[in-house]
Amino acid sequence: PTVECLESLQQIQDEQNLRVKYIVLPTLGIEHKVFFGQFCANFPQAKYFYTPGQYSFPLNFADLKFLGLFKAQALNDQAEQIPGIKMKTLGPIKPPGNGGFAETAFFHEKTKTLFVVDTVVKVPRSAPQIIDTKSLLFHAR
Repeated sequence: PTVECLESLQQIQDEQNLRVKYIVLPTLGIEHKVFFGQFCANFPQAKYFYTPGQYSFPLNFADLKFLGLFKAQALNDQAEQIPGIKMKTLGPIKPPGNGGFAETAFFHEKTKTLFVVDTVVKVPRSAPQIIDTKSLLFHAR
């Protein structure tokens, strides 16, 4: 996390009289995983969770304890690990070799807010037309 990010979080905590309670790694993506440990180090009082199916490369340390995150726990859809939050994990989907996809989505019941990271990229108001009529008629000749 950047200095600006941490300063912004501190400002929110101070203004709202709140503290970071939970830090979650909700996906397998390396671009998210690389900052997880750094965030945890900045908030030692928080509880740490990760989406099941984690891997590392070139050595596969699926358990984050091998990466120094001894307090981290795997998320479990069946347990209420974070009060007021329901969760559901998609995956892990693992092709042969390294990598894979998994993401845990979170639903805050009180505010009816859905939290996702990579699952939803863009949701248009109406479904896009897959093949426009002109092209379909042209190819039907």
